[in-house]
Amino acid sequence: MILRRIAAAALLAGSLIASAAQAQTLRFGHANTTAEIAGELFQEFAERVNKGTGGAVTIRVFPAEQLGKEVDLFKQVKEGALDLSAPSMAAASSLVPALEIPSAPFLWKDWTEAEAVIRSDAFDPIFDELRDKHNIVPVTRIWYWGWRNMTTLDRAVKKPEDLQGLKIRVPESPVWVEMIKAYGAAPTPVPFGEVYTALQQKTVDGQENPIPTIFSRKFYEV
Repeated sequence: MILRRIAAAALLAGSLIASAAQAQTLRFGHANTTAEIAGELFQEFAERVNKGTGGAVTIRVFPAEQLGKEVDLFKQVKEGALDLSAPSMAAASSLVPALEIPSAPFLWKDWTEAEAVIRSDAFDPIFDELRDKHNIVPVTRIWYWGWRNMTTLDRAVKKPEDLQGLKIRVPESPVWVEMIKAYGAAPTPVPFGEVYTALQQKTVDGQENPIPTIFSRKFYEV
């Protein structure tokens, strides 16, 4: 979904749907707000499905974690309480740990390589496990969302050493935690929907996300 700058690929995620879902009205819960490009795209996806099926299938979209946090939404898909979700790889790895592989630092040369590998047979066993053990199949495995960028409250970060001693927001992801720790910073897991408040209250000193997310979530304000 989103390509990292320093960890190469992270938030490379596909919308996921429970394979057993047969309902004419499907519920799609995600973490993005309607002001974000992702939120707009998810709404357009629902509208196209509704139109393309002649109204036979209706998708109701619940943005901004209305139905739960990102990890919770993904688990609701597994349990059949929700039909579709759009988790990050960090959230998806809560069910299949190998889905966090794309988040490993400096793993990919560029977006083209990341996309080719994740769409290839090499990742089939990982997505097969998601389907066979958790009854979830991807609508798509990956899409591009932009390079990730670091923002901090009071310190410019131009090299890894600049992160020393800072509390950096990370998703609930072992790979991201270890990456930030290796830079000498203190990784601080914060749910996506609470990042702005965490920055505002100085619970964390900084965060990293792609430019569209930083702009739409107004992380640059704090």
